[in-house]
Amino acid sequence: MSRPVVPAGTHPIEQGGYILPTMEVKRLMESLTKIVINRLPGMIVYGRPRIGKSRSVEFALNYLPTQLGTFFPILRTQCKSYRVPTEEKFFGDLLADFKFAFPSKRNPSLMRRQIVNLMLEQGERSQMRRIMLVIDEAQRLTEYHYNWLMDIYNDLDYEKISMTVISVGQSELLARREFF
Repeated sequence: MSRPVVPAGTHPIEQGGYILPTMEVKRLMESLTKIVINRLPGMIVYGRPRIGKSRSVEFALNYLPTQLGTFFPILRTQCKSYRVPTEEKFFGDLLADFKFAFPSKRNPSLMRRQIVNLMLEQGERSQMRRIMLVIDEAQRLTEYHYNWLMDIYNDLDYEKISMTVISVGQSELLARREFF
């Protein structure tokens, strides 16, 4: 059996397209699985910049449905930095990150309804009636963002869909949690 020919510069190691499951990543996978099984509302993953938090979460989430043995919807977003946060910008970013094809333009309440409907649809397809929202760069979330997320959470809860939010970011997340 001969080795495959891989052109120079195209191997995943050369391109940085790989994640090694270290002990920390495995612990993260276990924690995420426990959170979902125990129906907890969320978790914070934090640390210094550029140490691999986002990649670790990505690796763990790719294997979460296998761990659970069932379809489990996971929506991912990255909190953008704006001088003045608005519902329109926040909901627009969520819809774009969720790859929603037809977002409402300039109407925050319609945009929020689209987000809730998308999450409801995903949650209803799951046997567990649960979804997970992963927010990267979560240290950028303001009190407004948390209130808007709480509205979405409550809308889903009213429809008997549970949402787990995984906040990924820098150490400032701990201060935010204590503040709120």
